[in-house]
Amino acid sequence: MRNLLKTLLPDREMPLPILRGPFRGATVQLNPRHGFRKVFGLYEHELNGWLAEILPQVDSVLDVGASEGYFTLGCAAM
Repeated sequence: MRNLLKTLLPDREMPLPILRGPFRGATVQLNPRHGFRKVFGLYEHELNGWLAEILPQVDSVLDVGASEGYFTLGCAAM
C-alpha cells in the first residue's frame, strides 16, 4: 500500500500543509514521495507529545543543520 501511494504522488518539491501533529497548519516545501510521513505528523512521532508541551514555553530554537529544516520550520510556525 505504501509503495502504491508513493507512485501516485507527484515526484517534485511543492508547498505542502502539515495535516497532523504539533506542527499542524504549517506549510513546508517537500517532495510528497519522500515527505508524506512529515505531512501526516508521523515523522519522529515519538517527539510529538514533548514538542506540543515544550514549544509554547520557549522563545528560541537552534537549528544545527542536520536535514532540510522540518523541525525548524515547524517550530517557527508555532
